Amino acid sequence: NSYISAGGIGYRGGTGGLQGESYAGGQSLSTSPNDGGGGGNGCGGGGGGFGTVGTAGCASYGGGTYGMASLSTVYLGSGGGGGNGVTHNYDGGVGGGAIILNAAYLNVQGGIQADGGSTDFHISYGGGGGSGGSVLLNVASGVIGTNNVEAVGGSGPQYAGSGGVGRIAVY
Repeated sequence: NSYISAGGIGYRGGTGGLQGESYAGGQSLSTSPNDGGGGGNGCGGGGGGFGTVGTAGCASYGGGTYGMASLSTVYLGSGGGGGNGVTHNYDGGVGGGAIILNAAYLNVQGGIQADGGSTDFHISYGGGGGSGGSVLLNVASGVIGTNNVEAVGGSGPQYAGSGGVGRIAVY
């Protein structure tokens, strides 16, 4: 079985307490979200948001939702906020990428995924997970098995948030 993957190639996660990137632009040193990008913090970054909000870190906010469920505009997933430990800076997870497939017939035997990146589970106060990205399938007919298409958010370690899910649309 084959896979098409755009996992972890979306907007960058923050580092050293910076917000994760999102469609709205760059990063700053803030616990507040950068629209979709998770907020950064010294005790655990917030997860990136896109189709659903990212979860909060210990003192940082998760990223918000953006875009339309129809994927009339296709976006990348947002990065998680960076963590800033006592001795190290920790990156937030990268958001999921975007996949657009146009086909007369599509038979998915393997998988199609645009998942957000997870962060290091062995580190408390780490960065938040990146949000899932976009999967847009324009097909006249086809067979898509159960759980073969996904855009899930990445996980964060203790005290950090996890990324929200991305968006999937099939026409």
